[in-house]
Amino acid sequence: MEPTVSTVPACLRALVAAAERAVPPRVVRGREVPVTVVLGQPNVGQMDSDEMVLIAFTGEPGDAAVTSTRTQRQATPAPDRESYDVTCLATSWHGHDDEPLPVLDRTYEMVNALAAELAADGTLGGVVGRTRISTDQLVQVQTDHGATAVLRFTVHVEAFTRPF
Repeated sequence: MEPTVSTVPACLRALVAAAERAVPPRVVRGREVPVTVVLGQPNVGQMDSDEMVLIAFTGEPGDAAVTSTRTQRQATPAPDRESYDVTCLATSWHGHDDEPLPVLDRTYEMVNALAAELAADGTLGGVVGRTRISTDQLVQVQTDHGATAVLRFTVHVEAFTRPF
């Protein structure tokens, strides 16, 4: 039997690229403010970003952000069928504005832009068989610095492992 490898690393790279392409910058007083897109937990320098999309991060350092299952198709030794979920976060904060609706709308705008990108090319350029956003959970928080919206969403992936 020929060994095969997971598509997870290639998929994560492709999801980051898709988010970078799809998520529009926010316009503030006629100036575009880019969204920070990160694979995994953001580093200290990235934590100051007003808007972020975090691919493969749950919001809790050390938590598993990808859950994968491999199964064999009937009577065929390879490749394995791979099914996995990638937990991601999108967050928006607009300074000292305590109005929740603008950050709520912007957070969903970012995730909906990624969802549209996945709908247009669910294979991520042939990296996987199919992707789609399957679940989301919203948390809205009023902080000393204003309203924040955090949307945790899951990208469900169906794929076949690749030759080693």
